[in-house]
Amino acid sequence: MRMLLIDKVISVGDAHINTLKNVTLNEDIYEHHFKNYPIMPAAFIIEASIQSARLWLWKISDMSETFMPLDFQKFTFTKSVLPGDTLSINIKLMINSINNERKLKANIFAFSNNKTVCKGKFSGMIVDFLQIHEYKPSKQFYDFVMREVM
Repeated sequence: MRMLLIDKVISVGDAHINTLKNVTLNEDIYEHHFKNYPIMPAAFIIEASIQSARLWLWKISDMSETFMPLDFQKFTFTKSVLPGDTLSINIKLMINSINNERKLKANIFAFSNNKTVCKGKFSGMIVDFLQIHEYKPSKQFYDFVMREVM
């Protein structure tokens, strides 16, 4: 992962994960979004949700599996996320097996300052971890963000 969008995992369980992203002005994305009114782009909120779901799958699979997102549904954005905000991402997850393929399904709720900023759903195909990721940098990221829940 080149752009890491999760700073901390707050809680993780059999079917959920809660993560935080402290949004700061010194991030590269604000060079173009937008100089006079910096906001976190919706695509980055979705990417932070994907990274959160991957962290959950890495935990339950002992980093042997990951997933590729394939389908995004019903995403709505209700408030801007600004530098200085803390983005809280709460995800309910489940794994389904269909025709010998395992799929991850996620329901996302993101908050900033106790107000909903985004909700939606995505699903993806579960694949072998090493198909997509390099183990060492991914493990370093995992250990760092999971430091208080391991």
